[in-house]
Amino acid sequence: MRSGATPERAHTPSAATPVPIPSANLVAQAEQSTLTPENWPEQFEDIPISGILQNVALNMALEAVSGARHAFVIADTEATLLNDRHAAQLSAVLSEHFQSTVEVTIRVAAHEGRTPGARRATMAAARLAEAERAIAADDQLNEFIRAFDGEIIPGS
Repeated sequence: MRSGATPERAHTPSAATPVPIPSANLVAQAEQSTLTPENWPEQFEDIPISGILQNVALNMALEAVSGARHAFVIADTEATLLNDRHAAQLSAVLSEHFQSTVEVTIRVAAHEGRTPGARRATMAAARLAEAERAIAADDQLNEFIRAFDGEIIPGS
């Protein structure tokens, strides 16, 4: 060390000043707690579910959440593909997605219809209605249709 030079010191907190470090599990639990019956249809789109499980989950409503327990319900008319392994498979997917244990139960019963599939259908209907309004308001397109004796098939 040169004369007159002072060694550089890294700033280290004293023992009296604890530094909070959020645990990954606490962060995951906070994320898990955001899954609710009201937002399940929206959050479904961000969860990597595939195959038959995706088809089943599209038609399930999240009935209740209590800690790690998530109670889903599926209508009898939509339960033809449901089997005993789906609760464990969905539990594994959700646990991986949220990086925290998620317990899943699925029961077959009537529900209010807050499902990802119903949300997708509502969104598709809104897009179709908007497209039909845009077509009806497009003077050039309507002139073209009249000139060639064409027609727009409703709902297409």
